[in-house]
Amino acid sequence: MSAISGKRKRDRLQIISEILESCLNPKSKTAIMFSVNLSYRMLVGYVTELQEAKLLEFFSETSKYVTTLEGEEYLRKFRELENIADFSSTNRSKNRS
Repeated sequence: MSAISGKRKRDRLQIISEILESCLNPKSKTAIMFSVNLSYRMLVGYVTELQEAKLLEFFSETSKYVTTLEGEEYLRKFRELENIADFSSTNRSKNRS
């Protein structure tokens, strides 16, 4: 955990879920970059990967990115796994007390 931000470093799957969450409503690259707090260079890599995986779609008419149905499914499954992990870690800490 960083002493400056007080937040844990995000992993790759968390960043992907944040991008997909952000693009549930159409967003430009700049809007995604600021909402997810990524550098332009990192964002381009993630966006390319998500488009290749058919999780994110680009609409040239509006220059906006939108999460696909497959991307929405990814988000649902990611949230389920987060809930399981949170439940598991909560139970472990209760058992230690």
